[in-house]
Amino acid sequence: MARAAARFVIAAALAAVCIPPALAGQNNPGAVAALPDSVRSHLDDGRYWRASLALRAHLEPLAAAPLAARIVLADAEAGWKNWNGAVAALSAGGLDTAQAPPRVWYLLGISRAAAGDGTGASADLQRFLAAVGTDSRETLVAGARLAVLLADGPSPEEAVPALEQLRTRSPVVAGWAALAVARAHAREGRAETVPEALALIADPAVQRRSWSLEPDAWAAAGDTAAALEVLARVEAGEDGGAAAPPRVPFLARQWRYRLALGDSAGAVDAMEALMRETTTGASALAAAKAHWRVARNSAPDVLRLVARAHASGGEFGTAAVGWRLVAERGGVLTERDGLARARAFTGSGALDDAITAYRPLAESDDPTIAATALQEWASVRARQGRHGDARTVQGWLVERYPASSGALDVIFFRADDHQDAGRLDDAIEHYGRVVSMSSGADRAGLSRMRWAQIHLGRDEFAAAADVYAAYLEEFPNGRRWEEASYWGARAAQAAGDTARSTGWLDRLRRESPYSYYAFLAGRGGHPGNRGDAAEVGADPGDRTAASSP
Repeated sequence: MARAAARFVIAAALAAVCIPPALAGQNNPGAVAALPDSVRSHLDDGRYWRASLALRAHLEPLAAAPLAARIVLADAEAGWKNWNGAVAALSAGGLDTAQAPPRVWYLLGISRAAAGDGTGASADLQRFLAAVGTDSRETLVAGARLAVLLADGPSPEEAVPALEQLRTRSPVVAGWAALAVARAHAREGRAETVPEALALIADPAVQRRSWSLEPDAWAAAGDTAAALEVLARVEAGEDGGAAAPPRVPFLARQWRYRLALGDSAGAVDAMEALMRETTTGASALAAAKAHWRVARNSAPDVLRLVARAHASGGEFGTAAVGWRLVAERGGVLTERDGLARARAFTGSGALDDAITAYRPLAESDDPTIAATALQEWASVRARQGRHGDARTVQGWLVERYPASSGALDVIFFRADDHQDAGRLDDAIEHYGRVVSMSSGADRAGLSRMRWAQIHLGRDEFAAAADVYAAYLEEFPNGRRWEEASYWGARAAQAAGDTARSTGWLDRLRRESPYSYYAFLAGRGGHPGNRGDAAEVGADPGDRTAASSP
């Protein structure tokens, strides 16, 4: 628990966001007691913006206000992160540096740091730490923030001594602050100083986060050879870290450093090793792009990785070329490779090539591959404006793989179109077809809800109740069970089926008593009332297409 609390403290400090841990009114009740009741109420309720507005008016002119009252105002300003306002409140009329209480320097330091005045913040936090005699949450925050400010400021050599002082108060907090200080040194290329900060980290969990800082520092300083040497020590476990570094960021640095030193072969090896770890994400795309520029005569297996990494990053044109080279160099494409190649053609705008690639995949013995190919083939035809051909391919998809998600989407959106156009019988037919194709699918659940809503809108209460009952049987705990229970109960009641209505409402009140639909159940109303349906979002015209059971 102590370590978790310390991590919270240092995270808040390093973000330069420190909402006052104790309002000045709690430290100085007399100052708050003299304020108007409205101000005290705003402070008690955490309405700091309103409190600061009222206080500014009450204390005008601010320069003449007592320091205790200005501390309360600074707390309120800091409470809603008006850091410049907090500084102004404390600075108005000048400060007696010999008589000001330590909290003034704490608030000034934190506020100036957040406002971007690192030099002034450092001086204030040093005054605060010199003035307090006991350890507290504030001293930990101040010590950590001070160390980072020094590392980022004109006196970076003072950061490590500040960390050493903080370490006497809390080694855990000092360790996290040391990590931030080391990062600041690394950004500026102060490679010799980074190990001094890292030496103050005792927690292995924090040490594992620091593995890249020394090589990054040497790279920022322009000494790539030294950066690569440090990486080699890290890989060999000679850096004192408790675990090996994460492979992808490690290899990303390795290939860049080797390439900068002119070691193209070593850089290419590292790029390929990275892409064997993953072909998704920014690191994979960067490695693939560099590999495309530097490597020569790559084998099909490597080109397959390069193509996938480019496609994952949205570089479909290069991915398509990569897949062509895989085939030209004797690579055997699996059906999943074929899908990836077809998608690359689609993404690059080579739509005819995409159709050619999808056709054989649509005949695959693997239903997942075939259904996906048909669905994407139809999408390409629609993109070409060949809607008749798209509908033909969709027909094949529905006929051959009726339970696939693509086939369900085809029929569901046809039902949706019919409902939009007011062809409600056709809509019911198609929603029912979705249910018959795969009754437990997400689309089937939403189809039942739409289907029942149509019956409600036409005052066909018995039919609506039956459809809601079917939904609740298939999805007793589905995401829409509360809605189905409420509207099913209302429909059943209107149809004269009191027993079924009572059962659904009893379950709703018992299992979800604080839900929106339990509230509506207590309010009552007539299920055929169109205004009521629209109010609760159950209007048949509602289009919540992203729903699922």
